[in-house]
Amino acid sequence: MANKPTYEELEQRVKELEKSSDIRAQFGDRLQILQLAIEQSSEGYAVSDMDGNLEYLNDAFAQVHGYSAEELIGKNLSIFHTPEQIPSVEEANREIKQTGTFKGEIWHTRHDGTVFPTIMNNSVIKDATGKPVGMMGRLRDIRDIKQAEEALQEGEENFRALYNNSPDMYVSVSPDDANILLCNDTLLNKTGYSREEIIGSPIFKMYHDDCVAEAKKAFQQFVETGVINDKKLTLKRKDGSKIDVSLNVNAIRDEAGEIKYSMSSWRDISAHKRTLEALRESEALLVMAGRT
Repeated sequence: MANKPTYEELEQRVKELEKSSDIRAQFGDRLQILQLAIEQSSEGYAVSDMDGNLEYLNDAFAQVHGYSAEELIGKNLSIFHTPEQIPSVEEANREIKQTGTFKGEIWHTRHDGTVFPTIMNNSVIKDATGKPVGMMGRLRDIRDIKQAEEALQEGEENFRALYNNSPDMYVSVSPDDANILLCNDTLLNKTGYSREEIIGSPIFKMYHDDCVAEAKKAFQQFVETGVINDKKLTLKRKDGSKIDVSLNVNAIRDEAGEIKYSMSSWRDISAHKRTLEALRESEALLVMAGRT
């Protein structure tokens, strides 16, 4: 006959049971919090078997597709995709099965036929033996990001068009070595150089021999102050002819305030200068005529 446990042993056993019960209660509380977090998340969560049949999804996943969660349990994930989208979905599924995870852009389709972009972060669910038993996916609707990207791209295209079609010649220069980093089409058209002949060359190559020394002084002013206003200089076309210009420069700085490069514009004032010279000649003739 087995010995009866002592009072101390019984007390110890009760404490162990109480501790085990506390652990289970804590685990249950944490599990409930996790469940609530997923159900109330603004991002979509879904769980399917390895064939893509839905076993669980939260309201966010269902609503972004225009369904209720109850309508989708048991449905295949293909319900969210058009035939055109299926190849990218199949490629993602192959990656999940081969590597255990997938993260990337996948387009989805709503119940009303509207298509929209998402970022999917998917992983394989394994049982205690390591056997794959399902897949879990986290979905983020990125329509707002795409719209922002499109607006930014449109803005960049508009700026590029304005930049290249401006009547002024634009050029960006490194403050370290005075080499040309960027130029617009107007500069190429007016000077006769190709982009390959200009990019990476010293800015002083563009000036006429008569004013290279003055141009170097202007560049030093830019390095020291970050600005040049209405500096009259003369450029040299590839064929050697002159272009009288008004130079304006502003510095583009980094977060530390250091000059990264210049944004310079050359305005062709050759015609204006010729007009002034013609006026001076006319005035001189008038003065001479008045003396006779």
